[in-house]
Amino acid sequence: MNYCYACENTEAFNLFVDGKLLVKNGGKTGERGAVIEDTVHFTDTKPHQIRLENFHRAGSAGIDLTWQAPAEVLRAQAVEVAKKADVIIALVGLSPGLEGEEMPIQLEGFSGGDRTAINLPAVQEELLKAVAATGKPVVVVSENGSALALNWASEHAAALLEAWYPGEEGGTAIAETLAGDNSPAGRLPITFSSSLDELPPFDNYAMQGRTYRYFTCKPLFRFGDGLSYTTFA
Repeated sequence: MNYCYACENTEAFNLFVDGKLLVKNGGKTGERGAVIEDTVHFTDTKPHQIRLENFHRAGSAGIDLTWQAPAEVLRAQAVEVAKKADVIIALVGLSPGLEGEEMPIQLEGFSGGDRTAINLPAVQEELLKAVAATGKPVVVVSENGSALALNWASEHAAALLEAWYPGEEGGTAIAETLAGDNSPAGRLPITFSSSLDELPPFDNYAMQGRTYRYFTCKPLFRFGDGLSYTTFA
């Protein structure tokens, strides 16, 4: 479980599971956007009572309660489902909960909402490899707000669809595109690099080595790349 402060850390809370106090926080964590984590192990699938007592102290402060199941358990479930499928459609990528401004993110490749790596998050890469090991064809759909180094997917997936953050009708658009009812016409508006090694430091504001105009390495995907179901003349 993750207990995330969205604003200033002036909130105090008690968290109970099945009537027992699991976490008691006095509201002074010493860091804005802190994350307090604890682990609960259940041996059954019955409903359990979770009660969060929040002692609100400031108008700009807030608290989020997030439940996160172990990645290996979810991955095993996905593999079992994949074994029964004819084709695997794997939706991966980022979310506004990962990339943003001053966010309480404690994950490899992220720092306070900023990205320190451009790879796909490791747990998602492991998921792709696990479902692909079933031998079924894998279609990778990537949803993200910035470029990703989708190296493994580009080499092993049967198809790769960049959906960005597609919005309210995104699911319909993705389904129609994959089914062939809609011919994809979008082209990449940015260059996708293979790794950070190909890019200059972020605090260097010179244009050398940046964008499709000054990029000297071979990109993973070029500015303007994009396939369609139709032919052009």
